[in-house]
Parts: sequence; structure tokens; C-alpha cells
Amino acid sequence: MRIRLVVMVMLFVSCIGKAKVKENQDSCAEHSLNASRKLGLYNKTSSREDISSALNSINRAIKCDSTDMRNYWTKLVILNELNLLEEALSLLDRMNRSYNSPELFLSRGQIYERMNIMDSATLNYNKALLRYDELLEAEPDNSSLIMAKINTINLLKDVNEALSELQDYIDEFPEMVELVKFYEMLENNDRQMQGLNWVDLPDSLRSN
Repeated sequence: MRIRLVVMVMLFVSCIGKAKVKENQDSCAEHSLNASRKLGLYNKTSSREDISSALNSINRAIKCDSTDMRNYWTKLVILNELNLLEEALSLLDRMNRSYNSPELFLSRGQIYERMNIMDSATLNYNKALLRYDELLEAEPDNSSLIMAKINTINLLKDVNEALSELQDYIDEFPEMVELVKFYEMLENNDRQMQGLNWVDLPDSLRSN
């Protein structure tokens, strides 16, 4: 009888614990959702009040669950919007301790570029590409990684260099039709951009 009572008490305590965990998870998700809503509202209104409110919500979400990396990315967007660049760099350092991704180096490079510290920007952009190479060494046939790397080359360097390297991957992995589609997309986007640039040029600068 005593053993049964102990088991019942343990089950009761366990249920309460699970309920509290569920309540905590719901609360964390609500803070995160509030931040996203306010960030979306800010994109429409450009209100300082909305973006500051979004920062408060995402700080509560991170305090509630410090393991959810999505909240850190949201905070990074908010800090950039508020032009709190030093704080954004500190956040990236914190994120890098548990999430060593190329995107972190890219983000750091973009922030340094905004701060007009070009040496540091270039260094981090190169680290991003190096990190992609390291990841692809472990997973050479990961098409998502390949496309992310190629997109980074396109953004940081030149579309022709990006297309050339992408063609090498297509030759190596001809079964990956997504790479062919990505090639076509990059090529078409470049043509469209060239067309837009041509339209925007004043008549005096156009060649015959």
C-alpha cells in the first residue's frame, strides 16, 4: 500500500513537472511570436516604438529559452535595424560558441562593412567561404550547402565566378537537377539585373 502511494505521488509530481515545462515552452513561444509580430509591424510602420518593443519581447524569449537559435537570429535583425552594431557583434560571438555556421561569418562581415571596417569584413567573408568548404568536405553531395556556398560567391564576388563553380558541381553531380535549376535562376537573375541597370542608365551614358 505504501509503495503504491509513493508511486502515485511520484506520478502526480511528474505530471505537474511536465505541465510546468509545457507552460514554459508555450510562454517562450509566445514571446518569440510577439517579437516576430512587432518586427513585421515595424517593417510597415518604421516605428521606433515597435522595434524597441520587438527587442524587449525577443529578450524575454531568449531568457525563457536560451537554446533556441531562431530567437538569436531575430534579435540580430532587430539590433541591425536599431543600428546597435557593437551589440550585434557581441551577439554573434555568443552564437558562434554553439553554432559555428558560415552565416554567422557572413553576418559579421556585413556588420563590419556597415561600420566601414573593410579589412574585418573581408576576413569574415573569406571565413564564411572557408567554412562552407569544410562542411562540404564532410558532405560533398549536400545540394543545400552547395547552393548556399554558390549564392555567397554570387553575393560577395561575381556571378560569372559563381556560375563557373556551380557548373563544376553540376558536372560532378549530374543527378542533382536542383543544381541545374539553381544555375538557370542565377543566370536569369543576372540578365534581369543587367536589363534593369541598362534601363536606369541616362541616355548620355548608353553605348550604341
